[in-house]
Amino acid sequence: MVNSPSWQNLSYSTTLQIFQESLTIFSEWSGANVVRAPSETGMASVDAIATAKKLTAWPSHEKIDALQVIFDAIHLEQEQAQTTKVLYWPAWAINNCNNVHDPQKQYPPIPYPLTQPPTEQQVDALRQQVKQTLEDLTDHDWEQLPLLMLILEKYGSYLSFGQANVALFDQVRATAAVAAALADNPQVSQLCLVAADLSGIQDFIYTISSDGALKSLRARSFTLELVTEEIVQQLLGQLALPRASVIYAGGGNLYLLAPATEATAEMICAIRNQANDWLLDAFQGKVFLSLDCHNFAKEEIGQKKFADHWECVIKKLAVQKNRKFDQQLDQLLKPKTAHEPCKVCHRDDTEDLKPLGGDGVEACPTCRQMFDLGQRLFNVGALVRSPTPKILGALDTIEICIGDSPIYYHLFETARTIPQQPETVYLINNWDVDLYKFPHFRNPTLLLLGNYGQRIDPEPETNQPPGYITAEELADRS
Repeated sequence: MVNSPSWQNLSYSTTLQIFQESLTIFSEWSGANVVRAPSETGMASVDAIATAKKLTAWPSHEKIDALQVIFDAIHLEQEQAQTTKVLYWPAWAINNCNNVHDPQKQYPPIPYPLTQPPTEQQVDALRQQVKQTLEDLTDHDWEQLPLLMLILEKYGSYLSFGQANVALFDQVRATAAVAAALADNPQVSQLCLVAADLSGIQDFIYTISSDGALKSLRARSFTLELVTEEIVQQLLGQLALPRASVIYAGGGNLYLLAPATEATAEMICAIRNQANDWLLDAFQGKVFLSLDCHNFAKEEIGQKKFADHWECVIKKLAVQKNRKFDQQLDQLLKPKTAHEPCKVCHRDDTEDLKPLGGDGVEACPTCRQMFDLGQRLFNVGALVRSPTPKILGALDTIEICIGDSPIYYHLFETARTIPQQPETVYLINNWDVDLYKFPHFRNPTLLLLGNYGQRIDPEPETNQPPGYITAEELADRS
């Protein structure tokens, strides 16, 4: 069964109302003519929203303005007094940058800070984009939280809201995360910070050898990103929280806010043990999941004291790292028969060795899959998360089993090549608002991936399609 947050629970409705309110403010800023029908998603927790706004310093004067660079607010204790200019981010929307069919559109522009605020002409250009996007929304679109989150992130990441160095999207997302955790009981005194860390990433990715193995580095990194994402999905599904509750997820780390209950702590312990059962079996103990939580007074969410709580949960993860697989000792210490080791990752617990890439060194199933996947990733534009092991048209499939049943991530070249409307679809580096509208997909999620490479055109006589340069070829050219 695919776990996903309830579409009608109080946390979802509360989060949706916050994003609807923020986009209404955005529409007034842009001059959009937006008339909305009454919400269909049910009653939100008004008390939770009011409390969350107070805790996250929601601005009383809801003014959208230029965004200053937050690094300018950092002042070291031993720093010499000096006068510096205030820097600003350009006012722009985030657009698609990963077009596998056009080498000139594969790399995102770099938003260099400005010494002066964006010009009125630049702000007006963004205002017109926002106006058009919001006026195109239907009443049904206004009820789709993933769509509203995408719009606010796309257009509100380079504008301030209240504080000059706090982005509109960041302010709204933080408020929504707090409100979602308080939705069922706004009067509670505590919130829960959940943290996770995948350790052993460097060993899993780089402890490989043999010709051609470098092609699998990208796939190995990508696979661990999906493991992190599956842990996020398990947490959100079993805690019945919306995606806005995730503070950060990437690079093997994740942080999210949750209700401070005994059920939360028990659920986290269960997910950690289930994940490490699978990681030990799939990666022979090279990768380990630390997952824990820490309760803190809700009034400290916007105070300096919150940094101490963040440090506390990180220390809890460090304790688990020093006791890896302590719940799987029977499996870890069980005698195993050794076989001829894989020539890539050196594992010796399987006899299923075959030539890498069809004509390479003898490699295990995992290394063969990573090698094949590494060559396909450049052409992947969407993923489908599903309990179904096969979907027509998928380029490749990655299986992750955290819990009773495996979950499959199916890779597709583009979102439009997916043959059905599955519940969870990931759009890679794709900011096309129209794709996030129902009925394209029920629960589309933006997945950011540094999937870039140097394209090369082969010699005409080889009749080979265009590809991407390898590390060996880069070394030869140097």
